[in-house]
Amino acid sequence: MRAKKALPGWKDHFSILEARAQRAIQSDPEAQLTDFAPFTDKRYTRGREHGRWNYYHEGVVVAFVGLINQDADMLRWAGRTLMCMTHTRGVKKVIRWSG
Repeated sequence: MRAKKALPGWKDHFSILEARAQRAIQSDPEAQLTDFAPFTDKRYTRGREHGRWNYYHEGVVVAFVGLINQDADMLRWAGRTLMCMTHTRGVKKVIRWSG
């Protein structure tokens, strides 16, 4: 994947992912921590939870870019996001149910 990111089709796409990851790591995952993980489908979230970023998407993008670029700060941030996800009440129910 590291070699592919320099190819013409991948280069543009990966630069979008890098920019998204750079924006994401400016935030504080622990500040987003509440009973339920942020979710983009507003039909099923409380009004007070709107406007929070989504753990599921941003954490994965940052982890992917961090792995490809071998960026320890991004990998640490992705780990913090994962820990926040596991400490939300809604995610714990899913983990217990599937485990």
